[in-house]
Amino acid sequence: MSSALIGFDQLAGTAKKKQAARAQKWAQVRPHAALLYVENRCHLKCDHCYESEQSHPKEHSLSLDDYRRILDELAALGVIQLTFSGGEIFLRRDMLELIAEARQRRFSVELFTTGTHIDEKKADRLAALQVSKVEVTLYSHLAETHDGFTRIPGSHARTVRALRLLRERGVRTALKANLMTFNVDHIDGLITLAEEVGADWSFDPTVKPKMDGNRDPLKYALSPREIRQKVLSRPDLYSAFRRFQPGELCDGTASIVQKEGVMCGAARSHLAIAADGSVLGCGFFATAAGNVKDAPLADIWFGSAQLDAVRDMTFDKMSTCSSCEVKSSCGPCMAYSDIEDGDIDGCSSSSRQLAEAAHELAALKVKKNAAMDRGKALTLVGDTTFEPPAPKGRLDTEP
Repeated sequence: MSSALIGFDQLAGTAKKKQAARAQKWAQVRPHAALLYVENRCHLKCDHCYESEQSHPKEHSLSLDDYRRILDELAALGVIQLTFSGGEIFLRRDMLELIAEARQRRFSVELFTTGTHIDEKKADRLAALQVSKVEVTLYSHLAETHDGFTRIPGSHARTVRALRLLRERGVRTALKANLMTFNVDHIDGLITLAEEVGADWSFDPTVKPKMDGNRDPLKYALSPREIRQKVLSRPDLYSAFRRFQPGELCDGTASIVQKEGVMCGAARSHLAIAADGSVLGCGFFATAAGNVKDAPLADIWFGSAQLDAVRDMTFDKMSTCSSCEVKSSCGPCMAYSDIEDGDIDGCSSSSRQLAEAAHELAALKVKKNAAMDRGKALTLVGDTTFEPPAPKGRLDTEP
């Protein structure tokens, strides 16, 4: 045998040993939730979408037989909750069959959809399949605003109709939206509409670059000041400060993410599988840990060097966080750090903007509360002792 072949065999053996060591290290880490991107195509043309032809090629898709195998592997891994997302999932002609396959395996199933393809027949079937929740995206309570952004006339009416059809059949629904420069003043209208149709609601106050690194969507991003004034200052939207004294966040004695704590559920309690079979730490990662067409899912989950790095990352290991003045108010996104900085330990623009807004709010609370301590009567800015009625919605920056 040639020396070159011996060297290759040694390298291969070393790689297998490292993979085995990682598998042993994370043997007790099992995901309970999985996000499956089952379709990259979408008929809407929303300008802020983080998907692109480069990151989510439209011709990539897996067959129903592929998904039967994947569902079995997810069940064996310990997953109990599935979310189907796209693109628009109902552009798959076999989508209802795929949902049925998941329900036959007793997964709890949630759907992310525009809702525009849901008619009476589909609503009947979804109710019969007992899906846990259907979340639809709506950018405004005003049809002209929503349709103008999706660039599809009538899309607002079809989405609202889907919410009504599903609720009439007892299916739990949620209305969700990114809050952007053109719709941040529509929060009350969206909440009112959600209540009218019996839906929960959730808002994401961040806009992210495309997953291929294109930053064009950021033209719709709110400034930290707008996030603070119009979103975080509302007690019905932001409850994180109830866990902390504002002064602790300002001086760094408390932190939203603990220095040595787990960053998030990526590659721990959650995973995602792209429409081409790529396995991801979460739905925002652009770098694949492997592909289910090439290897068993369990081998990727336990043996991937990339997932190993994600699990090992802690706040105090982030390269730029130690010197950041708003670190105590930040929950860094490793996936977008990787997209924007080329490494999971960098800084992402959306995390930074949200952290600046939260830090400004904490500082303002300290100032207002100090004035009250001096006996000056002031309107409180989301005082930490105020307990508003529990809303049927939340802020959410997850995919």
